[in-house]
Amino acid sequence: MRSFSWEIFVGAILLFFVAILVSNEKEAEEKRDRQEARPSVILEKSIAHTIEKTIKAANEAVEVANQAVEASSKAAATSTSEAGQDRKARLVSKAQSIESKIEQKARQIEQKIKESTTEQLPPLQSAQPIPNQSKTDTQDPPYTSEERLNQWIESSPALYTYSSILSLNNKETLRINIPFGSLEFSGESNEKPVLILSASGKIDDAYWLQNQLSITDSNTDKGVSVFVSKSGKETSNFQLQAKLIVPEETNVYATTQRGHIELANVAGKHSLGTKGGHVEVMEVKGSLEVESGGGHIDLSDMEGDLSVYTEGGHITLENVSGNIKATTKGGHIDVEELEGSIWALTKGGNITVSIAKAGDEITLTTEAGNIRLSSSETKPYFCTMNANAGIDFSNSAITGNLFGAFTGFIYPQDKLDAYSSDLQSLLNTMDLNAPGRPSFGSFGVLPVVTLSAELGTITTEFE
Repeated sequence: MRSFSWEIFVGAILLFFVAILVSNEKEAEEKRDRQEARPSVILEKSIAHTIEKTIKAANEAVEVANQAVEASSKAAATSTSEAGQDRKARLVSKAQSIESKIEQKARQIEQKIKESTTEQLPPLQSAQPIPNQSKTDTQDPPYTSEERLNQWIESSPALYTYSSILSLNNKETLRINIPFGSLEFSGESNEKPVLILSASGKIDDAYWLQNQLSITDSNTDKGVSVFVSKSGKETSNFQLQAKLIVPEETNVYATTQRGHIELANVAGKHSLGTKGGHVEVMEVKGSLEVESGGGHIDLSDMEGDLSVYTEGGHITLENVSGNIKATTKGGHIDVEELEGSIWALTKGGNITVSIAKAGDEITLTTEAGNIRLSSSETKPYFCTMNANAGIDFSNSAITGNLFGAFTGFIYPQDKLDAYSSDLQSLLNTMDLNAPGRPSFGSFGVLPVVTLSAELGTITTEFE
């Protein structure tokens, strides 16, 4: 009876280890299926770790069986010593045989999994590290790859881009016209001249977009001409943006039917036009003409002759120098740190001008607002003012005639004693109907200032 129970016990152990091996083999195969895209180095480590655990568990189980056999043999030694010795030897032999078979089976499983993994992984993948997701997801700029040039591509969901390298050299002219959308120009000396169009919104696919827009760019004797037209008959339900990187010395002529325009860090002769957007200009030298059908115009750090016009927006100029003409039909005009001459007109807003260095003429007119003129200079201005609601000289000193309007000289209050006598003598010798441009002392020819506020007030001050 005892021998029969030990055979059942040993057989159960054998079945237990076979079940472990089968379970581990199935687990390894499932794990391989889940991670077949991962590098084989990680998979092999997992396999080796599983096999090592299996062998360790088998050895521990065999050791327990050996201890149980020894304990049973000792208990039976007093009655049947010789039979117990033989039974013990047989059980130990069976346990050792089981251990050997377990190890052999484990090695076979290991080899089988390795062969299967090698077949499924692409060549050399086992030697490749796990890719850095943050780098692989980052797309190259659309103009860096030749196969992406001159065609629409879906650069990200619902965003399509078109790029073209421009044969544009320094000091040449770029002309561009788009049917709608914004235009952004940036002067870069270390970058290739390039056009990048971006489209977003209700777009079927790149092929559909290709049929909606016709894009042509051609070389001319003086530079490059780019023309974008709407070729599709469908109503445009998508937005268009154009970014252009150009040499720092480029003449830019740009037009969009509706959209904003930005121009930065470019020197040359420029003309910007939009029928329904804002215009922003920064760090530009040369000459500039800007026209907007209803948007605001903002300029900063501009050097050169400037003409700006908007149907219904505000005009803001900061740190500008040159000869300026500014017109708006319905907004304010705000000029800070002016060096040069200015002619400004608004039909429905205020005018504020601060002068760092006055040019030959300052002419400011508003039909329905107020005027404020301030200066940081010490020289006098020859000035004519007309304001139905009154004139406030603030801290300005005056020499001249004041009868509802003013004709004479304005200058800092602290220069009243130094200037007033000589300026009065100069005024008495002038023909006020045709005053021309009077000269005064070491200042030479003085700036001529004309201020008119038909329905508002005029304020002058010297800082």
